[in-house]
Amino acid sequence: MQIAKRPGLTNAGAVVIVIFILAAAYIYLASTGQAPALNVQGQHTTGATSASSSLPLTVSVTDKYGNYADTGDGTITIYQNGAVVGGPTGLSDNTVIFSNVFVTPGEVFSILFTQSDQSSLAEWFPNVVVPSSSSLIQSTQTYAIPIVTFTLGTYSIAMSDQSNNAYAGGGCFNETAGTGHQCGGGSATASKPGVNTSNLFLTVANSATNTGYTSTFDPVDNLQLSSLLVISGAGAASFSGCGQTFTRSGTFYCVTALVDAQLSCQKIGQSLTCASSRTSITVAPGTISHGSSETETITMYVDANANNFQSIGSWGPYAQSGATTTLKIGI
Repeated sequence: MQIAKRPGLTNAGAVVIVIFILAAAYIYLASTGQAPALNVQGQHTTGATSASSSLPLTVSVTDKYGNYADTGDGTITIYQNGAVVGGPTGLSDNTVIFSNVFVTPGEVFSILFTQSDQSSLAEWFPNVVVPSSSSLIQSTQTYAIPIVTFTLGTYSIAMSDQSNNAYAGGGCFNETAGTGHQCGGGSATASKPGVNTSNLFLTVANSATNTGYTSTFDPVDNLQLSSLLVISGAGAASFSGCGQTFTRSGTFYCVTALVDAQLSCQKIGQSLTCASSRTSITVAPGTISHGSSETETITMYVDANANNFQSIGSWGPYAQSGATTTLKIGI
């Protein structure tokens, strides 16, 4: 009598069972957050998608116009809830690794980028959210934040009237026809525009290739920082067409906000495109006496806030002059 043998497993069948067991184990570990995640190259990361993962923070900087040498001179400061939690730290190859600032996915903070070679020009990046995945930077697994900044342009202010007469800095904008009464000097060399109530055109232009300006919001001081064109003087002359007017400490101010896109100058291929901002202000002699004049200071500010200046006499903690000139208003 023959005894029937139990069928054994073939080699192929054993391999299938092992693969099935390993796959089931991996699926279980992945569902519990214990399995190593795979990135798009199929390489293991540190499981940074877990909300409990805490890793150092890295900030990398690029310039929207390609001026990497300028952005490399800046510093990065990390703020959270209005307090400094990292920096200011200088960039190395346009990157800062904050080895002592550990963050988790979904955490919110603000970044201040300060360009040390541009009179501490500031650019804020408020409400930055830590990403859900990490990256390997200089052999260190970190959460990486990219920011795009800019190099400030080189600006000038040109002045003209409705008849396209140009005015040099310190020139006389005479609103009396004829000669002999302009700006109190009696000179016959400045009789333009010669019309009581005239249009003054102020053109802000950028002459530096691959530069510009970007408005920013300061979350610590709660201030919108922008580029402003400001006319200031004793207040005898009359200005209309200003975005905002006020008097502070005996000085009259006419303020107009500029548009970021009109302050750039960029070379793309062989073409150089430099925008400009043209502001029209209506000027009348006001209470200037005949044969006299009033000198107006015309200034372009960046990182400025007019309401803050009106309130406390400061254009803002990071404000600076981008260009300035003067003009006499005479009758």
